Amino acid sequence: MKLVKRRAVVAVRMVGAIAIAGPALLLGACQTRTPETRAQQLARICADPSSLRPDSFYFGECVAYKNPTANQRRQIYLNTAPES
Repeated sequence: MKLVKRRAVVAVRMVGAIAIAGPALLLGACQTRTPETRAQQLARICADPSSLRPDSFYFGECVAYKNPTANQRRQIYLNTAPES
């Protein structure tokens, strides 16, 4: 009787392990695309002209990423400077 009970416990543990590991392995196999680096993400985001508007969420990052010229920095300052 003890042997039957022990086999049942082992079987339940194996089923539990497979139930947990199976989906994890399948999910890992589905994610084959390599993640983008931050520079690649910013290149894609900053290519959109709306990201370069001062009220955009990505405005600061895009300005830093694009490394603006002196004239562009002046224009950015004039567009974003607080009014006195």
